[in-house]
Amino acid sequence: MAAAPETVGGSLIVTGLMWGGAVSSTVQVLNSAGRIIAVYAGKARTVDWLDNQFWYSIANTSLDIIGLAGAATTAVQTVKMVRKMRTANVTVREGLGQLSRPQRRRLTESLELAGNKRATAAAINLTLKFKLLDALGAAYGTGVSTYNGALHQLVVWIVYPTAHSGS
Repeated sequence: MAAAPETVGGSLIVTGLMWGGAVSSTVQVLNSAGRIIAVYAGKARTVDWLDNQFWYSIANTSLDIIGLAGAATTAVQTVKMVRKMRTANVTVREGLGQLSRPQRRRLTESLELAGNKRATAAAINLTLKFKLLDALGAAYGTGVSTYNGALHQLVVWIVYPTAHSGS
């Protein structure tokens, strides 16, 4: 918690949002898998019944909103990472490949890895891969939400009254 006084707990909040997004996305995937299994097992009526339950709708919308908050946090962290890499004069492609010692030193300092020591190329590669996978997961979750989740409902809620207000 050495960063806590400097960031006033900001890093804890960011971590909480990212973990919350990951957990809610996992629950959403498990829920979707359960729904598919239920339909194929001949329990489509149960799925329809759940869809008509207010608590189920609220739970799914809440999970989606938490997932979107996690996705937004991940997006911000990814942009920060790319900016730090630019500051170190290293492209993402270079960061995923072979790095010279000066590049490793600059990335270790910019990305705040391994304290004051120079991180290994493998450690930097792994860190970048995980961050990029997080960003892909966040983009996927946002896309799904746009298609049929809370983000879709928000867009429909905003666009529908606007489109029909003149008639």
